[in-house]
Amino acid sequence: MTIVSVIHLATLGAEQFLSPAQGGPLGFHFVAAPPRGDLVRQGKHPLAILMPMHRHKAVKFEPLATALHRGGFAVLAANYRQLGGPYANAWQDMNRVKQWAISQPFVDAERIYLIGASIGSSVAIDLARRQPTGIQGLILMSPGLNYLKLAILPMLSTLKPIPILMTADASERAPVRTLRTVLKMRFKDVRRLVRAGIGHGTNQLIKSPTLSEQLLITLRTWTEKNCDRTRPQKRQTLNEGCKK
Repeated sequence: MTIVSVIHLATLGAEQFLSPAQGGPLGFHFVAAPPRGDLVRQGKHPLAILMPMHRHKAVKFEPLATALHRGGFAVLAANYRQLGGPYANAWQDMNRVKQWAISQPFVDAERIYLIGASIGSSVAIDLARRQPTGIQGLILMSPGLNYLKLAILPMLSTLKPIPILMTADASERAPVRTLRTVLKMRFKDVRRLVRAGIGHGTNQLIKSPTLSEQLLITLRTWTEKNCDRTRPQKRQTLNEGCKK
């Protein structure tokens, strides 16, 4: 294990596994949100679920997971049952860890955000269209139209309109352009962030050190819109900033 891997594990916590009775064994890392923060609503925190690239583990999301945790989110970074696919049924495993996460104390089952990298973006869309309950937004890092035989375009007709942000290297802008054109027909909030030299998938978090903070700002904006913020009251504590 490299020094970098040790740092990742220290940040994300030790890998946990769902039991066979819960649909496992499925590996994931979970970090509860800080106890206070301005995104808390009725004592519960929003949840971000991170889905990695093909043949990559969840620890590759460490820079983003750190930013999200600091920004007030509970974070679950999941591993696939088989790192090399196939991915046609990967949404089922991601739904199992989603159900585990929302059963944890202080996690808001009505404010869930999915972040996928490369094939993970395809899995995120697949999960959001099949099990949309509580899912309020998607971040798709280097989305493709047909990664590893998991075609996205046919899925979009059954995806409920939610905010979407896509990130891509300039050399991979074509799928983002196509997806944005299709999504804008039904979706009000579709954003894209395209830059030269930022790489593919979770590599963007390393090559563009400011990207994690930008994604956090986007997620906080979405979460605050769904948070019904109240005016600060006298003696109000930090964990009373939102109400249902």
